[in-house]
Amino acid sequence: MVLKRGNMFVSVGIYQVFKAKAICCLFVSFMLVVTKLNFFLKDNRWEGIKELKNKFEMLKNDSI
Repeated sequence: MVLKRGNMFVSVGIYQVFKAKAICCLFVSFMLVVTKLNFFLKDNRWEGIKELKNKFEMLKNDSI
């Protein structure tokens, strides 16, 4: 099968780059939120934050 050059190829490349950037941005922002939560709610809410982390890990594994 021959790949068409031009628009199709470029759009696929842009889409892949955009998808990777979006995933990175989501992950970074999530980690920032988690670290802020850890800082403000040191001990009493720690279990809830752990549950959130576990849920996020499950979601991330499902998407990959």
